[in-house]
Amino acid sequence: MPRFSFVVIAYNVERYIEKCVESIKSQTFSDFEVIIVDDCSTDATASIVDNAIAEDSRFSLVRRRVNAGAHIARKTGAGRTHGRYLLFIDGDDCVRPDLCERLDTEFQRDDVDILRFGLEVSSTDAPLDFRRALEDSFNLDTGLRRGHEILQSIFSETFPQRGNWSVEDCCFEGDFARESFAMMTEQSLGRMEDAYEFFVLADRARSMRVINDYRGLLYSYGAGDSGNGNQPREKFEKGQRGIHDSLQALMDYSASHDDEIHRECSAWMRRTTLGIVGRDWSGRMPMEDQIHSFPALRDTWQPSEVAYIVSEPLYARAVFVWQAGGYPDYQDPLVQWAQLLMSVPRQDDRDERVTAKVRMCRELCSAIEHREDSRMQAGFLAWARMHEADRQNDLRARIERARATEVQAVEEYEASKAGVARAIGHRMLPAGTRRREVVRALARRSLHRL
Repeated sequence: MPRFSFVVIAYNVERYIEKCVESIKSQTFSDFEVIIVDDCSTDATASIVDNAIAEDSRFSLVRRRVNAGAHIARKTGAGRTHGRYLLFIDGDDCVRPDLCERLDTEFQRDDVDILRFGLEVSSTDAPLDFRRALEDSFNLDTGLRRGHEILQSIFSETFPQRGNWSVEDCCFEGDFARESFAMMTEQSLGRMEDAYEFFVLADRARSMRVINDYRGLLYSYGAGDSGNGNQPREKFEKGQRGIHDSLQALMDYSASHDDEIHRECSAWMRRTTLGIVGRDWSGRMPMEDQIHSFPALRDTWQPSEVAYIVSEPLYARAVFVWQAGGYPDYQDPLVQWAQLLMSVPRQDDRDERVTAKVRMCRELCSAIEHREDSRMQAGFLAWARMHEADRQNDLRARIERARATEVQAVEEYEASKAGVARAIGHRMLPAGTRRREVVRALARRSLHRL
């Protein structure tokens, strides 16, 4: 059994895949295997891999006959691994040459189910300050988490610092990861498939630790679906359908564990996902394409979800216009978005926070149109003050819960280490033996000299 297994997923990455393979080949720790899954690429990716791994028996290439997406590629690769620990890498990213060596040292110190490490963002287009800010958002020290804290620390607002759901900047205990991927959906998923995958992994893990001071992943921002640049309408429409499928898989998994923690975390993820779709829709396409893609949103999502997607950009713009005074002209995004929102049937959502935001958005747009209604102004200001007060109270409560949980986790961890030390002592020096009496006598003599 190799110490480490890499699963590299590759689809039309002929520009990057050789560099990715070479970064793994260059590991200073040589006990590893690599499964490269080519997801039916239409470019030269597979032939480049063939040439790159020809002389190295640690590497193997799996060619899928049908393009099924990143989730099925990872699931396929995970099922073929045998390593004690498992890592997932995208074919357009690279790793540092001492990654396995550093991880091996960390696992000898503390054998957790998930060990998260840091990343460094590489991009030829993104400004340096943006890259550093992105790194800071990923490289958070969320400490040691155990049990349900792992899921909550990524998919809720329970803790002051929230981790990310990327599977690339983590090393997983091998059997745990293989079992987790084996139970995941066989359905092809689209964008944000890693959120579904990490939801399952985080829910099943017993422990997770972060070493954010070591940046073992070299992440190529903007090479795949990442980035925040403009995108064609067809790509957005396909992408949002894929996001819907990934979210639905997550919600289905959560529904099979009907308890408060799963409901809280899946509801948070649903709101977050709808917000991401709203920002993509409003921020990465011109207004004309936003209007033309609106039917695709209505075909994919429920009416209350469509309303929330539109409310994501609309609410921020409406607050700005309200506070600035006056009334926007017809070309203002506020007017276009408000008209689209008003075309969505009114429907309360099962999540009260979704319903409340959409309702407030509608009322705020109406207030801007009828500014003489001072009662609406007073109502909006009262709602905003109440919303902020609730947010501050919730934040204080979460900080207190997080502090108490962290103290308890440290105490339990220290107690477990002390218990292991006592057990080793009892095994090496059994009670009543001559060896134990000699060690005690030497210890008393040393203390007497001090």
